[in-house]
Amino acid sequence: MSTFKKITNSPSQIIEVEQKFLTENEIGSKQFFPFRDVSYLMDTTKLTKDGLPTPAINLEKGLERSYKWFKQQRDFVPPRHSMNKVDFILNAYTQ
Repeated sequence: MSTFKKITNSPSQIIEVEQKFLTENEIGSKQFFPFRDVSYLMDTTKLTKDGLPTPAINLEKGLERSYKWFKQQRDFVPPRHSMNKVDFILNAYTQ
């Protein structure tokens, strides 16, 4: 069972996209990742080095909290343009 399905209790389907398809269509990860204009550093080494608390939550619990929060944000509408490459890929792979 996928983590998404476990958290949302929704049907999910994993579609494997070949690198060749992405290359041929000039699609890079920053073009379909929804936060493409934001830089994140996922290394907690500096936190530990500076004596700061480090996160103690796993991916599944973090996604579950995020999903619950998102469901409560009834007025939030994510920008549609941020997922246009996902739509392109889904159309190509599900037709």
